[in-house]
Amino acid sequence: SSSERTSDVSEDIRLYAHQIKSAIEKQFGDASKYSGKECTLRMHMAPNGLLLEVKRESGDLDLCREAMNAIKNADIPAPPSPEVYKVFQNGVLDFKP
Repeated sequence: SSSERTSDVSEDIRLYAHQIKSAIEKQFGDASKYSGKECTLRMHMAPNGLLLEVKRESGDLDLCREAMNAIKNADIPAPPSPEVYKVFQNGVLDFKP
C-alpha cells in the first residue's frame, strides 16, 4: 500500500540523515570549542551522493568554516532511492555542537 511505502521512505530518510551526520562527524575536529554556537549550511548533492556545493546560510563563521571542511572531506554515501535523493539534493544542515 502507499502508506507502507511512505513509512519506508521516511525510515530511509531518517537512516540516510544519520549516515550523513556520522560521515561529517568523523571529519569534524573538536566540536566542544564551538559549544553554544550555531551554523546553518546548504548543500547541493548529485544523485550518487557527490557533494556539488556547500555554502553558509547563517551562523558563526569559524564553526561554519570547520563544518564546511568536514562536509567536503566526508565520505557521504549515495542516497538509497530517488525519493530520498529529492529530500537531500538541496539540503539544509544545522550544526549546534
